[in-house]
Amino acid sequence: MENVLNFCDKYRSQDLKIITLVENYRSTQTILDSSRAVIRENTQSLEKTLELDKSLQAKADITEEPIYLIKAPDPAIEIATLIHDIKAKHAD
Repeated sequence: MENVLNFCDKYRSQDLKIITLVENYRSTQTILDSSRAVIRENTQSLEKTLELDKSLQAKADITEEPIYLIKAPDPAIEIATLIHDIKAKHAD
């Protein structure tokens, strides 16, 4: 983030134009919206500092699936739960 801000400060006087890329071909809209909600909780972000609109739009041809949270009491159980889930999806 510091490098981007330094770049902007350095070239702002030379008619710097910031182009925000908003089309995403890798993720579903659910993933994009959820990750943006998490990122917006940060006190510092390029979106806030540079007053950008980083509302990404999914362009991928991927089936939407719900996101779910795993609340595990420790990392070992979290990993075991993920492995079980991955194996089940792979079997399907």
